[in-house]
Amino acid sequence: MQLKRIITSQVTHYAFGRYLSYIILFVVSILSAKYLDVYYFGIYSFILLLLQYATYVGHIPVYSLNTILSEKKGKKDFCNVIWSNSLFISVIVTMLTVVIMILFSHFNLFEKYQFKKHLFPICLLIIITNFNGLYANLYRVYGNLRKLLFFQLIIPSAQFVVLFFARHEQLLFLILASTVVANMLALFVFYKNQPLSVVFSANSRLLSIIFKRGIGLLIYNVTFYLIILSSRTIVATLQTPEQLAHYSLANNLAGAVFMIVGAMAYIYYPKLINRFSGKSLIESISLLKRIEYTYVPICYFLVFSGFLFIPCILWLLPNYADMIPNLKLLLLAQLFFNQCFGSTVLLISHKKERLLTLHAIVSIAIVCACLMFFWLTNIHVNYWGIAVLLASFYYILLVSYSAYSTAGNKISHSTLFRSIFPWRLLVPILISLVSIAFNNIIIFSMTTFIVFLLLNYNYILKAVRLGTTYIVDEKSLHF
Repeated sequence: MQLKRIITSQVTHYAFGRYLSYIILFVVSILSAKYLDVYYFGIYSFILLLLQYATYVGHIPVYSLNTILSEKKGKKDFCNVIWSNSLFISVIVTMLTVVIMILFSHFNLFEKYQFKKHLFPICLLIIITNFNGLYANLYRVYGNLRKLLFFQLIIPSAQFVVLFFARHEQLLFLILASTVVANMLALFVFYKNQPLSVVFSANSRLLSIIFKRGIGLLIYNVTFYLIILSSRTIVATLQTPEQLAHYSLANNLAGAVFMIVGAMAYIYYPKLINRFSGKSLIESISLLKRIEYTYVPICYFLVFSGFLFIPCILWLLPNYADMIPNLKLLLLAQLFFNQCFGSTVLLISHKKERLLTLHAIVSIAIVCACLMFFWLTNIHVNYWGIAVLLASFYYILLVSYSAYSTAGNKISHSTLFRSIFPWRLLVPILISLVSIAFNNIIIFSMTTFIVFLLLNYNYILKAVRLGTTYIVDEKSLHF
């Protein structure tokens, strides 16, 4: 009976589609690194870096649209006007971004990444992906998950298909072309039978509201991602395409591991915001502890089990052996960032976004300062992930402390550290850090995983039981 409820659950259906797209993305990341080879994978990584920056800029109307439509969803005429003005802003922002890219090409910037050669597909992707991002948030507000899942699946699927038809430079062209075509198909699907009318109109008052609100939300949302993005940017600027390829693959694989828990966090985020709002001190701390007991053991299990697959990755990608130290460092950094999920939600529910933004900005400064120090002192790029790990360590300490203080429970620094890193978690972390200095990957990976299981067996079982309860209970999505 319980198995049937799990299979028919809305959460299961949504998560299955998301996980399928993540699996395809993971396979595409591995195979593209293998078939492009190191140099062209470095160029592809740089193109993705530029597109990520362009996407963040293009999200100015997206963030405000998502918030305003959620608040005014019942007022169809007003929503039509908001949608039209959001499209207008998106056109302006996209045009400015494309102009900046063209100027970069004329100044011969980033020539080591063949930037001018790939300018046309880059600009085309900026235009299409900005509009797709806007449409995706529109359908998110109106609950059309089928179109969203099509959007999430079509792009990695198209990239996967072309991987078997070429190698090196020709494959890079096919990947970019397939990404353009897939995005155009997604835009066509989004455009058909959309819930709001498309009427290009410019209302100066609404444009100002959308833009200002979008900028504020953009700064909050993007600063966190810039902690990771800043390290890739500095590596791209100071190092060669080959070294960017190694660092980017390590970053991609570390991020892929946490996509698994990310889908569930995405579902329950609105409910947790609602639950934290208006809670008393005791209730807030109790809810925070329940999140930690459920979410944190799963995150640690994913990281330390992920270590076991490193030998398989090396077997598939022997040319990328230099990325292993950064892969371990970035996995631990992602672990720390995800570990403070509950604290982050608590702070947002109490409208402390500015405080989170401040912590993220300081973390970005830590990354930049460390990387410049590493560059000046000739520390090898294989260990530049230390900068992100240090920033994530600062971030989890400050965010957790802020969360407890906001809930009215001020604790000492030593108590805070023991709360975040109890000995059952700290021991496997220290073993994994020691393993970075040694080449025997299999022994240390197995040791870290076994020690973690022995020290956390009961906590993992409890997390699985609680997680299953949340999936089975359809009411867990309603608030």
